[in-house]
Amino acid sequence: MKIKENLYLFAISTLISFFIWYGLTYSTLAKEERWEKVVPLKIEVPNKLVLKGLNPSDIKIFGKGYKPKDEEVLIVIPIEKNKEGHFKVNISKEVIKIPQNSEIYKIEPTQVDIELEAKIVKEVPFVLPKEISRYYRISIEPKYAKLSGAESVMIKQDEFKVPSFQIPEKLPANILLPLTSPSKEIELLSPMVVEIKIEGLKK
Repeated sequence: MKIKENLYLFAISTLISFFIWYGLTYSTLAKEERWEKVVPLKIEVPNKLVLKGLNPSDIKIFGKGYKPKDEEVLIVIPIEKNKEGHFKVNISKEVIKIPQNSEIYKIEPTQVDIELEAKIVKEVPFVLPKEISRYYRISIEPKYAKLSGAESVMIKQDEFKVPSFQIPEKLPANILLPLTSPSKEIELLSPMVVEIKIEGLKK
């Protein structure tokens, strides 16, 4: 009877030891799990400059331990230079934000090329859609848009084309039309809303 009890206790202790070993082994393997992730690079430049070029725009990170989700990894490089031109920027572990239980052991590439250009502000006139202004007596207030962007882009920007809109059935009428930036390279500073006055059809 005592031998059976000893065998039973031995089996239980062996089973417990196995689970403890398995737990420790699994935990160690999980911590050492290798992973790779491609992360977009975010460049912060001084307000008077524009990021004209970035090559490459993504960084490949090699890590181990917990594999973070896309939103848990962030690479932000603040640029302190206040002049235009081409520059090389180093990428290090210190500028990569990841969860504490993740570890980075390799980065590719470790250097990127950036091009900075002067930012300018310019006022340009609003231009109403031809398919509307051709047939209606119409005006817009204010008459100018204030835009901001790289000098090489803004030098070609001479007008702001107002997007097409629905003419009300009852005229005369006033329309408040919200506006957005005309492109990714150009920022609309003001106004964000214009008032369009439609008096009626042209004679």
